[in-house]
Amino acid sequence: MAVVLCGVLIACKGSSHDNVAAAPVDRCAHRMSVGACVVSAVELFSAPDAFEGRSVSVVLFYPGHGAKVLFASHDSAEINDLASAIVFSRVADEQEPLLEAGYYRVEAIFQRSPKIVVGDDVVPEHVVAGRFAGLENVERLRTLTGMREFCAEYKDCSISYSDGVLPIPRIGPAINSPGHQE
Repeated sequence: MAVVLCGVLIACKGSSHDNVAAAPVDRCAHRMSVGACVVSAVELFSAPDAFEGRSVSVVLFYPGHGAKVLFASHDSAEINDLASAIVFSRVADEQEPLLEAGYYRVEAIFQRSPKIVVGDDVVPEHVVAGRFAGLENVERLRTLTGMREFCAEYKDCSISYSDGVLPIPRIGPAINSPGHQE
């Protein structure tokens, strides 16, 4: 009886793992916003196959000066780390909302860079991570540094966090919320 029970337990345990491992993971299943998958730059660059051909909404850094690349961060732009850059060819409606350097939330269809065989003067670190055929939606973001610079211009300005999450500059008497003021 014990041998039969052990055999049944082993069979059940093995089959449940097979089903879990074979199930495909949709990284956008619970992160859709108006038809676009909301994703971090880190996730987009680390798993580009999961987002190939999909509309993504991601925050990236634009270095300015007419560049046609968006970087994962300001630091990536500073060192021209093209492995963490995405090339874009145009902005929807021929707008030019990317005029100055800064962080932008962009929405576009992501196209992964093709796999490249090293040779014939191709250097891997000069290969970009992907491409946006067109930027459908572009929104300049306010950074915490920008808010601090804004507040420095006013005598009674401070930054407090709404519900402990969203930084808000406030002009006037400080609101005493323990742990929420900068």
